[in-house]
Amino acid sequence: MEFLVISDTHTKHNEMDIPKTDLLVFAGDANVRSEESYFEFIKWFSKQDAKYKIFIPGNHDKYCELNQNLSIFIGAIYGVYVLIDEEIELEGCRIYGSPFTPTFYDWSFMLNQEDMKEKWKSIPEGLDLLVTHGPPLGILDLCPGGNVGCPELLEAVTKNKPKYHVFGHIHESYGVHKTEDTTFINGSVLDGRYRFHTKPIQGGII
Repeated sequence: MEFLVISDTHTKHNEMDIPKTDLLVFAGDANVRSEESYFEFIKWFSKQDAKYKIFIPGNHDKYCELNQNLSIFIGAIYGVYVLIDEEIELEGCRIYGSPFTPTFYDWSFMLNQEDMKEKWKSIPEGLDLLVTHGPPLGILDLCPGGNVGCPELLEAVTKNKPKYHVFGHIHESYGVHKTEDTTFINGSVLDGRYRFHTKPIQGGII
């Protein structure tokens, strides 16, 4: 099953041309802050040419944080898997998604260091695809302020060794990084000034 990765469109999703794929993964920050904007995004996402569609909310998706169960339910109505600390299996592929990132300002789905460590204990071993909104420390997480990824997430990923780890959040670090155990993908399509600077990333085969 082929998959495609996008992230951090910040209300500009309608400007994108997304190729056909088996699995389309959106790793957060559609910038849905109201019921109206959430419905508009989910309807758009549901119409993309992909057999399966996964959405992980991000720190700018306030509506999803305030209405977690409802956002999951609405996604299901439109044929979209909205994952908030949940594992699913698609055609034998194990996928887990979580929107949480380390505390920064007062944005959505954020936890302090101690709580992040506890949160990542829920990541299962043996995953084909791990989707989080933010990156692990030191991997595709470089911005003008330095490396800002989550050290607790790095520890969990190093331990559990998913085949792929997909995320966004740090716009400046779009790209792919491969290690012996895991292929990491930052799918941010906008740069630090919220301008399109790249296309969706073809993730590979899971």
